[in-house]
Amino acid sequence: MGIESVSHLSKFDLFRLKELFGYKIATYLQNAARGIDDAPIRPHVGKQIGRLVTLKIFPILNSLSSLVYDTLIKRQLSFRTIIVRLVLHDLRQVTCSRNLKLSSTSLEELQNIARSLILEAIHIHSLSFLNLRRIGITLSDLSSYTGQNKILQYFAEESRNGNQESKLD
Repeated sequence: MGIESVSHLSKFDLFRLKELFGYKIATYLQNAARGIDDAPIRPHVGKQIGRLVTLKIFPILNSLSSLVYDTLIKRQLSFRTIIVRLVLHDLRQVTCSRNLKLSSTSLEELQNIARSLILEAIHIHSLSFLNLRRIGITLSDLSSYTGQNKILQYFAEESRNGNQESKLD
């Protein structure tokens, strides 16, 4: 055919193009090469809607900690292990954990340890906050605290039990 460029196509014999490609395609090719397009202009409707925000790690971490903590308290559980999982921009995962000597039900302790675990992971793995895509918190080594869990509660129960015994006499 000898067509090597758009310029050659725009000057090529239309009847020869029609023999090779048919009427519709030949006409379209030559008009496109000449910059002619009679198609109506339609507004483009995007297929995506989004919003980008700066990731503020510690407020998000505190919020996650509170959500996990609320579930823990509703189930009347305490925890001994805190696990922080970081999902990086390339979808690799980094996990850090800390085991406590004693079970805890402290939100403040949970938030402080989670914060230190993130900083530790970033330091150990030479990451920056820009590498982070997702963060997660998991509590494990759970135990029920429905029985006595504080020394003052023990004495309060003792005094109630002592009062009940005297009522029985």
